[in-house]
Amino acid sequence: MIYQLVAIFVSLLFITPKKVQYPNFRDKNQMRIDLGIFNKIIYILLILSLVFVAYYVSNQGYTGKSEIYDAGPLWVRIVFRFPLIISILYTMSIINYYSEHKYLPKKQMSLVGGALLIITLFSGERDFVFRFIIITIMLLWMLKKINLKHLFIIAPIIMTLIPLSHTFKYYFLTHNISNGSENWIQSLLSGEFESASRNLQELVNYSEIVKGSKGFEQIGIDFLSVFSSEISSPTKWFADTFYPNNNVGYGFTLTGEGYIIGGIFGIIILFSIVGLLIRFFYKNSTKNIYSFSAYLYFLTIIIYAIRADFSTILSGIVKQIGLVLLVIFIMERITKVPKINRKNNLECKME
Repeated sequence: MIYQLVAIFVSLLFITPKKVQYPNFRDKNQMRIDLGIFNKIIYILLILSLVFVAYYVSNQGYTGKSEIYDAGPLWVRIVFRFPLIISILYTMSIINYYSEHKYLPKKQMSLVGGALLIITLFSGERDFVFRFIIITIMLLWMLKKINLKHLFIIAPIIMTLIPLSHTFKYYFLTHNISNGSENWIQSLLSGEFESASRNLQELVNYSEIVKGSKGFEQIGIDFLSVFSSEISSPTKWFADTFYPNNNVGYGFTLTGEGYIIGGIFGIIILFSIVGLLIRFFYKNSTKNIYSFSAYLYFLTIIIYAIRADFSTILSGIVKQIGLVLLVIFIMERITKVPKINRKNNLECKME
């Protein structure tokens, strides 16, 4: 569709900066921080909490993730946000370990991957494990542990996992599988890859009503929605407008938001902003371990937002990347204080 081609072209036009060099992952001064024992304990507790909540929801009779979010206790919904924190901590921890030891912590990678797989199997939140897979592949690529030959092998495996994960999405909750009439190819193309296009087509079908209906103020509303849960997102608007009596989550489309903002001109403006954001994270990714981790995680947000909206990107930047990295930064600074104090005390005694 022409609208999607315009979106791709505009975003690439604004993304493309001069190529930046990957950071020196062996440089301890550039790509390593002292996470400290306190941070490591929290990291482990977050992982264990995922396993515990997976066991809990498996014994409560839930039939899907929407029911867990709607009827589940508050602490369960809080734990369901932990994978977002773990993904960033995982990235930083892997880089930390590699810069110090010059090889990958395979046990740690298996532990985190296993915990995220378990919570995915018992919640239906496939985003958890696929985010981990994407970040891991990008890390391995940048650390030069895999090359194009490996990617040619990995790509079809992931493409196979996508329809399989949909078929067995709630198997561990309901012991039922989703039976479809499509073959493997049809299932692949009619699943995640089609939803954004299908949603955009719905908008085009009713272009006289929805085209430009939100106006350019919607971009400002998306910014405000980051700080207020009372502001409705374009994704919710789409669900309420086109599927008012359906509890199934159809997502939305980032291109579609540009369309309801101002037609093709709205798409150009919105994807110009998206392209500039990607460019910003890319150009700053080599400064330190914080900016690099932010860049990797931001790429997963962009992938997810293709079938969501602009507020998803902004919320991910502020509430996920910004907040988590700020907490890690503060904790990292706190863990350094005792070491400094001990050193000063020792020097005073020697004097």
